[in-house]
Amino acid sequence: MRPFPDLALAALVAGVGLGLWLDVPLSSALPLLLLTLAAMAVAVAFRLCRLPAGPMLLAAALLFGFWRAEAAQPPALPVIPTGAEVSAAVRITDAPASSGGRYRFRAQVVAGPDGRPADVPTGTNLLVYALPPDDFVAQRNRPFLRYGDTLRLSGSLERPQPIGDFDYAAWLESQRIAGVMWAREAEAVSTGRSFKPTVALHRVRTELADGIGKGIPAPQSGLAQALLLGIRTELPHELKDSFRNAGMSHLLAISGLHVGIVMALTLAAASAAVGRNHPFAIAVSLLVVWAYAVLSGLDPPVVRAAIMGSLFLGQGLLGRGMRGLTALLLAAALMVAIEPSLLSGLSFQLSFTAMAGVVLALPLIAALTTAASAPLSASGSWLARWSQYALSLLIASVVVSTTTTLATLPLVAWHFGEIPLMSVPATVLAMPAMPAALLGAMATALAGFLATPLAVALGTLAWAPLAWLTWVADTMPPLLLSAPWLTPEVMVAWLGALALLAALVSSRRMRRAVARLRRRPRWRPGGLPALLAGGIPVVAIAILLLVGQLSGARADGLLHVYVLDIGQGDAIFAVTPDGRQMLIDGGPDAQSVMTALDPLLPPGDRSLDVVAATHLDSDHVGGLLGVLTRYRAGVVLQSQHAAESEDATLHPQWRAVLENHEHPTAVVRAGHNIALGRNVTLEVLHPPADGSSAGSRRNSNDASTVMRLDYGETSFLLTGDIEADAERHLVATAGEKLQADVLKASHHGSRTSTTPVFLATVNPRSAAVSAGRDNRFGHPHPDVMERLESLVGARQVFLTARDGTIEYVSDGKTLWVKTHGPPR
Repeated sequence: MRPFPDLALAALVAGVGLGLWLDVPLSSALPLLLLTLAAMAVAVAFRLCRLPAGPMLLAAALLFGFWRAEAAQPPALPVIPTGAEVSAAVRITDAPASSGGRYRFRAQVVAGPDGRPADVPTGTNLLVYALPPDDFVAQRNRPFLRYGDTLRLSGSLERPQPIGDFDYAAWLESQRIAGVMWAREAEAVSTGRSFKPTVALHRVRTELADGIGKGIPAPQSGLAQALLLGIRTELPHELKDSFRNAGMSHLLAISGLHVGIVMALTLAAASAAVGRNHPFAIAVSLLVVWAYAVLSGLDPPVVRAAIMGSLFLGQGLLGRGMRGLTALLLAAALMVAIEPSLLSGLSFQLSFTAMAGVVLALPLIAALTTAASAPLSASGSWLARWSQYALSLLIASVVVSTTTTLATLPLVAWHFGEIPLMSVPATVLAMPAMPAALLGAMATALAGFLATPLAVALGTLAWAPLAWLTWVADTMPPLLLSAPWLTPEVMVAWLGALALLAALVSSRRMRRAVARLRRRPRWRPGGLPALLAGGIPVVAIAILLLVGQLSGARADGLLHVYVLDIGQGDAIFAVTPDGRQMLIDGGPDAQSVMTALDPLLPPGDRSLDVVAATHLDSDHVGGLLGVLTRYRAGVVLQSQHAAESEDATLHPQWRAVLENHEHPTAVVRAGHNIALGRNVTLEVLHPPADGSSAGSRRNSNDASTVMRLDYGETSFLLTGDIEADAERHLVATAGEKLQADVLKASHHGSRTSTTPVFLATVNPRSAAVSAGRDNRFGHPHPDVMERLESLVGARQVFLTARDGTIEYVSDGKTLWVKTHGPPR
C-alpha cells in the first residue's frame, strides 16, 4: 500500500492539532471550510489534467482538520454566582461515588418540572456533593443516587482552589464543569427512566461492578472494576499511586489489550460454531467489541482499540490486509474529525503513542523471535519447543514494554514532571497476569447476575492474578526521574522521530526483509508444549491462591484485635480464638474499610458474626453502609440512641441498609454481655439503660457505645467517641470495670477526651489512636499524646496515621503488638 493515505490521515490529524493550538476565533471557521473546498476542487482539476494532485489533497486534509477544530469550539462556560446560596434542578450525568454517606457526582442544570426558576443557567455542568433525598433512600437499595436521577438542590457554589501544584479549577474547566456545589438540601424530583439507553447502560455497568465487588476481595475488586469496566471509584488512592510510581498506569486504562482479549474470545467461539472468516462470526465479534466499548465508557483508548479491532475483522471479511500504521492513523483521524477536542486529552495522546510503539515493535518481535529460536529449532524435543514458546513470550513482553515506554515517555514527563524508571521491568512482570485478570473479572461480573456464591467462587480464582498485579505495583521501588529538561521543542522532536521510525518500520522494504527472515525454519508451538505453556497461568494461580488462603484470618487459638488504618475514623476488627469475626464501626467510607478488612478474612468469606455501630457519625458508620451491603452480618449491635436518633444525618441510610438487607439487629445498653466463644466476652458499659448521659443533638459523641472485650486475663476497652462528660459518668458508674490492658483512645485522641481521671481509672498497658494522616482536626491532640506516653511509655502508644493497622494478639495471658506500617 502506498504511503499517501497515511500522509493524508496524518495531515488531517495535524490540522486539528494546529487548530487547537492556534485557537483561531470561531468566525474563521467558514473561510477555512471554503479554503478546504477550494483545495479539493484544485486537486480534482489537477487529477483531470493528469497533474500531481497529492500536494493539494494533503493541503485539503490539513485545512479540513483545521476547520473541524475551529467549528467544534465549545461555548464559553457560564459565569456562576460562587460563594452564594443557590437553588437549581439538576440531572445526574455520571455514576455517583459514595463516601461517608455523601455522594459525589457530575450533574447538569435542567429546567425544573415544578416551574421554579434556577439560580444557575440551564445546561451548566456542576460537580456536586450531596446526601441522597430521604425519598430515594426509602425506595431503593444502595447506591441511593444513580445516573439519570433528577434532584432539586440548595447549597453553596464554590470555585475550587489549586491542590498543591495541580490547578484543580483549570482541570474542571477542561471537563466543562463550571463549579462545585455543596448541597445543603436535596429533594427528589424524578428517577432515571430505565428504558432510556444511557440509563440502562449505566445500570448494567453498576450491576457488573457490584458482581465484582461481591466476588473479589478489596482492593483487588477495585482493580478488577478499573481493568474491566473503567470504573475507578473503588480503586484505593494508595494503589493508584503505586501503579503510577511503578510506571504501570497504562495497564489501568482500558485499551487494545482488553478489547483484543474480548475480540479473540468472541471470534474463536463464533468461528468454532460457523467456521473461520464466516460473515456471521465476524458480525458477532464486531457487535461484542462495540458492546464492550460502550459498556466500558467509550473512553478514547477504548474507541481507538474498537476501531482498529473493527478494521482487523473487516480484513477477514474482505480478504485484504491493512498496515498497522494505516489502521492507527485512520482511527485517530475518525475520532478527531468527530470530536476534535479529544486530541488535547492525555488519555488519547498516551493511547495513540503507545500503540505507535506497538506498531514499531511488531516487526522487531518477529525478527528477534526467529533469530533467538534458531539455535533451538534443530531439536524436535518438547522441551526445546516449550523453551522457544517461553522465549517468544519474554521477547514480546520486553520489546512491547520498552517501545511503548519510550513512545509515551515525553508525554508522561511533560504532564507529570517525572519519568518512572521501573516501567519496563514492572510491565514485563505484570503483562502475563493481565489476560487471566481480565477473564477472571469478566467471569465474576457475569456470575454476579446469577448467584452470589458463584461470583464468590469465581472471584476467589480471579483474585490471584489481580493480587499479582497489586504485588508488582506495591513492590517496585518508586524510582522517579525529574524531567525539567523536557521542553515543547524536545517533545515534538521526540514524537516526530517516533513517527518517522514507525513509518520506516512499516515500509514495504522493511516488511520484505522481515518476511525473508521469517521464512527460515522456525518453531510452531503445539501439542504438549502448548499444553504445558497454557498450564503456567493455572499453576501460578494455584500458588497465589495458596498464599491468599494462608494470609486470611484463621482460627489459630489466639485472639486478634486489629485497629484498622482507614483514615480519619474508627474501625476495629476482632477474630476470636475459634474464628468468630466482629467488626466495630467502619470508618468514613466503604472503600477504606474493605481494603483493610478483606485481606484479613479467609478467601471467599463474605460474612461477619457481629457488627457493632458505636454511634451514627459518618466517620464511624459511613463505611458500615457499604460493608452491610456486601457482607452478611450475624447480628448488628446498636444503642437505643443510634436506633432512634432520626436527627442524625445518616440515620435514614443506616435504617434503609439494615431493613433492605434484612440484617438481624439488637439494641444494647450497659449491663449487656455477648459471648463470642470460649472465654471471650463483650460487655457493654455505656450508654446506661436509663438513657442518662446518652448524648444530645449538640454532642452525640457521648451517646457512643463503650464496650469491653475480654479474653482470659487480657482485656480491651473500646470507647467510640465519648468525651469528658461520658468519661466522668463511666468513672462513677463502671469503676473497676474500666481497667483494661489496651485502651482505644476515644474520639481519635481529641483534647475533649481521654481525661486524666478517666485514663488513671483505665490504667492501660498500651494505647491505640485511630486518626487520619494530616487530618484537619489536629487529631490526636498533643496533650492527649503526652498523657498517654507518660502513663504507658512512648513505645506503647500506637497511631494508625504513623504505624498503619495495629494488631494486638493474645493467648489469654500474654499480649503482643504488631504494626502493619513502616517501622518506627
